[in-house]
Amino acid sequence: MSDMLSNQTWPENGRIIQKMQEQIELNLYENAWSDLTQGCPPTANMNNQQLSISTSLLISNFDKVSDSEMRNRTFSKMRHGLTKSDFQWAREKFLQYEDIDAFAQAIWSESLDELKSHMNRKTLFYGQPITLEVYN
Repeated sequence: MSDMLSNQTWPENGRIIQKMQEQIELNLYENAWSDLTQGCPPTANMNNQQLSISTSLLISNFDKVSDSEMRNRTFSKMRHGLTKSDFQWAREKFLQYEDIDAFAQAIWSESLDELKSHMNRKTLFYGQPITLEVYN
């Protein structure tokens, strides 16, 4: 189960990423996406670690060129444009348990197992070291 979450890819992210690109370019300028991602755009075939790093770069650069009103306008429209199908992975996982408490416990346990694995191997999790203090 080690690294299960950070090595998983989510093809459904493609639509979310596309919607984010559309809204950024609509609210800033054409090709803003390319400028903000500096040649490393988030993609649906990235694992969670890669996606986190790429998205962090994008958001950091977006913050530098936009004000709070622009950020709110851009990301509110992106969020409200998502559909149920964008979260199909969560539905499928939930149906394995058919119980919200068991589902939540499974997600929690998987997350803790992955954190423990990173802590023991002294590897980064979404760019951050995991210490015993963080784990507990």
